[in-house]
Amino acid sequence: MSFVEALKGAIADVRQMRTMGEKMQGIQSYARILGSEVVGMVSMVPYACKSLYLYHSVPRYEATRHENMASQVSIVHDKKYGTESTRNVMDIYVPAGCNLEHHNHPVVLFVHGGVWATGSKWHYSPLATRLAEEGIVTCVMEYSLFPSCETSAMVKEVSQALDTVFDMCPTHDGGNVVLAGHSAGAHLSALAILERAIDGARMPDAFVGMAGVYHIHRHFEYEKARGVHRLSTMERAVGGRKKFDANSPTVLLRRATLVAGSSSPTCPMAPPELGVELHGDSIPQRIGLQPPQIDTYSTIYDENMNEGDELRRMSASEVGRLPPIYLMASTCGDTTVPWTESYEFYTMLHACGLSHARLLLYNQAGHGDYATRWQKKKKGTLSEYVHDLPDFAQDFIHIIKAPRV
Repeated sequence: MSFVEALKGAIADVRQMRTMGEKMQGIQSYARILGSEVVGMVSMVPYACKSLYLYHSVPRYEATRHENMASQVSIVHDKKYGTESTRNVMDIYVPAGCNLEHHNHPVVLFVHGGVWATGSKWHYSPLATRLAEEGIVTCVMEYSLFPSCETSAMVKEVSQALDTVFDMCPTHDGGNVVLAGHSAGAHLSALAILERAIDGARMPDAFVGMAGVYHIHRHFEYEKARGVHRLSTMERAVGGRKKFDANSPTVLLRRATLVAGSSSPTCPMAPPELGVELHGDSIPQRIGLQPPQIDTYSTIYDENMNEGDELRRMSASEVGRLPPIYLMASTCGDTTVPWTESYEFYTMLHACGLSHARLLLYNQAGHGDYATRWQKKKKGTLSEYVHDLPDFAQDFIHIIKAPRV
């Protein structure tokens, strides 16, 4: 949560309250929520110190090439991908011995979260460093934040960054290019690949969404029930309630099924074989979680849709351009974004006949853990050893490195 923007939202809401009693009650409620937010921020100070230290300790890629230091992970700082904002930059973490001009290492573009209003590249140095230690070229981008722009501009920047990653490795041979996002970053990334499908642009080899928001109206109601909807920047960042649908991947896919005249999902085939079992598959398999019939959702997804709006409706062929999609979520450990967000998006993907969508669920994983529970590989550890990481982190690495036809 952006503390400054949350405070602005609380003040604006209290000012609109009519009676002094309502104002006092609102102040008490917001003070309690903001107080817990401050405690959470303080608890993250050790992680921030660790991340900042690691960020500045990784040698520059240019130096490793000239100083015989290619035996360790290196970094390219502030690679530009656009000109609209000073935040149109990314850091590239390079595996030991990798030549960026020609290589066959898998590549991942990571889009951070932060309620569309916060986040910096260095926050994710533990994640990026570990991925690079696993042989993955890891690009961590920044993008323009609210209130300087709305989500529509952020989505375009994610797509620009992805184009830059493609252009950066024109002789890339044999590796994967994966797009991954956490929380708000997963939301922006999902919208980006939907737009690229419509435009016929090049797609990543896979998309991984971690604890993402995919139905804005649904999530707004969830935040409202928690009493944090005025503190959250989501409503303001997307441009107000009239733009909820246009910023909801789940709703856009629902419209695709309506255009196709589909009343039930295409019978899904098995997802692409990765050559390894993923930890996140075990919970859905144990409880028999399957995509329900689309008729079950017809009234749910129509309730916030306006017949006269200008949303572009995706065709079946456009949906078919989407890459394999992996949606990670926590069963009970995440109270910020519930796992049902990922499940409903997964449902709509299958309803559109996208059989290579996969829902991965994890126990004991908090909302921020997907981005923060990473650590460097211990010295002397075997190159393929990843069991010191949480289940979701192991799965993430396996997805990125999996061979694809």
